[in-house]
Amino acid sequence: MLIDNNSATPDQLKTLVGIGGAYAKGIEEGRPHQSTEDLLKKNVIQSSTYNKIKDQIIARSNDATSNRFRRRSTELL
Repeated sequence: MLIDNNSATPDQLKTLVGIGGAYAKGIEEGRPHQSTEDLLKKNVIQSSTYNKIKDQIIARSNDATSNRFRRRSTELL
């Protein structure tokens, strides 16, 4: 089963090898992710952890996540 890093709950993320509470929180706070590689580009997780989970995750485009991100961004202006 693939886990979408744009919509998974922290508990779902923690089922991945090497992902604990801190990484799960970082993944959630770094949304939206355009690709799974964003986890590396945004320094959310280390490459050794990414290599363990890369075949178990996807980064679907999630309109709800994107809209939430856009709302947060405009609130800061």
